[in-house]
This record gives sequence, structure tokens and C-alpha cells, in this order.
Amino acid sequence: MGSKLNTPIKYPLTIDTLLDTAHMLSFLKPKRDSLIGSFEYGSWAVDGSATLRVGGILTNFVSNGTISATVDADGQILRATSGAVSGNDAGWYGGMAFQTRFTAFFLCKFKLSSVADVRDLIGLTNNNLAGSVDADNPTATNIVALQYSTDRPDTNFQFITKGGGAPTITDSGLAADTAVHYLLIALDSATSVRCIIYNSSLVQQASSTIILTLPDSTTNIGPVVGLETRAAAAKIIDLYGASGIRRIDL
Repeated sequence: MGSKLNTPIKYPLTIDTLLDTAHMLSFLKPKRDSLIGSFEYGSWAVDGSATLRVGGILTNFVSNGTISATVDADGQILRATSGAVSGNDAGWYGGMAFQTRFTAFFLCKFKLSSVADVRDLIGLTNNNLAGSVDADNPTATNIVALQYSTDRPDTNFQFITKGGGAPTITDSGLAADTAVHYLLIALDSATSVRCIIYNSSLVQQASSTIILTLPDSTTNIGPVVGLETRAAAAKIIDLYGASGIRRIDL
């Protein structure tokens, strides 16, 4: 581990290096705020409820819906379940710790429970959960995220970027499903971001470099992982964990 601390984070950064670095930094006090923060499953309670462990400067996280803890072959899970009323949401938001002018990475491991009658958004916005999943063009004014909406109607995962006006929707070309995925958002500069989807084996499935309607360079944006049910049925989103890393030398 000591040798890794003296090794710069290389660019372009591979998913394996990023995951290794995120894991390492979550247990170490990094230099120069190289770890923006992380949030993940925290602990089991006697009553089976779940807690959210937050590190770095990702603070003030808020959970919506019913939160529970479980585990599967892909790891420990925080599960958010919406109410069974159309328009109910579930998930997490908070920690406005990113700006596009400061190059950084956001990495999230997640799983959807359904691709029917639902609107999902996983990524970075300047609003709360309700304001990020309330419409295909959300109330949130600054966004870079993965979005899936049956109202549109989508069959593939979409990437959404928004900088105060109408959003840009970019088709990932990857069919939405209920498998485990990693989403990597690379804030390369104030004028360019990359959105990349990997499967549970860290094989890249989709990638887009987007330069249109990006968030304002000085607007704070933070993680949102959540959904809105679009029918009288409860919907679930699973969160395995997420991290934010600034692209600097350690």
C-alpha cells in the first residue's frame, strides 16, 4: 500500500485503478482532499435497518423512501423502496461537493429492480432527490447523470446533461436492465464530461463524451441515486456504494 501512495493517479484512469484508489482512500486521510467523499452501506442494526456511512466532505446526506439493508453475490446493499403511489420517490441525495471546473471522478455501483413504470437518475445534480426525478426534464437546473424514464419512453439508459436551460439527452446505446452496473462520470473540464457504464465484471458497456449543456462551472452539484415510481407500485433501487475522487497526484 505504501508504494501506491507515492504513485500519481494516471490519466486516462482505468476503472480498475479508480476502484483501487477509491477503496484505498476511503481508509486513509488523503493529501489535498484527493478523496471528495464516499457513501456506502454502513452497518447492520439489531432491527435489520440500514445506516449510511459517509466519508470525506460528502455530508448532509438525505434518504427518501424506505431504506433497508441486504446482501447479494455482488456485495452489501443499501436498498431504497418507494411507496406504491405514482409520483413517490426513493433514494439518496446530498453532499454538493463537485463543480465541473474542478476535474474529478464520480463512481457509483447500483442496480435497478424494474425497468417498467419508473424514472431513475444516478449522477450529479444541484437539487434534492424529488427535484431530480420529478420529470424527464427535472426541476434541477444543473445535471450530469444517467437517466432512464419509461415516460419518454426509453428502452436504453440515457445520459442527461443540463446547464440552466433545456437538457441534452444522449442515448448510451445500452438497453436498461436490472443487472448490476458501475457508472463513472469523469468531469474532465468545464466544457467536457465523460459518462461510462460498466457491468459487474468491470467490462465497459457504454461511453459518451458530452460537451453540450453542461452544468455551470461554478455551480455546486452533488450525488443523487434514486427513482420515482410512475405507477401504483413500489419500486426499488439498490446502492452498493459510491465515491468521488479529484484527479491529482497523491
